[in-house]
Amino acid sequence: MSQNFKLTIGNKIRISRRQLGFSQRELGEAVGMSDKTISGYEVGGVFPSLDVLRAIAQVANKPLSYFIDEKDTSKLQIQMRLKKIEEELKAIHKLLDKEATQAEEKKLLQ
Repeated sequence: MSQNFKLTIGNKIRISRRQLGFSQRELGEAVGMSDKTISGYEVGGVFPSLDVLRAIAQVANKPLSYFIDEKDTSKLQIQMRLKKIEEELKAIHKLLDKEATQAEEKKLLQ
């Protein structure tokens, strides 16, 4: 995901928060995040999930499309799928490592 894409969403989050008259802490509390996480979104250092964007949009009384357009939605969906695949691969590697360790232990006990 490009930094410009993150900054665009981050700027829109900041603008929406300020329009509400909320601090980062207040917006964070409203969507179940910390003020540091909201700050990360606003500066583009951290990318919010689609669920978080939906929550922010709901609190800000704005459509999700305000934060991301259709082209960006496709990019976001691809990024979310890749993240999920990475998490699944990590879990698989962990299981394989565990099985390999158990097989080694079993071999040593024979």
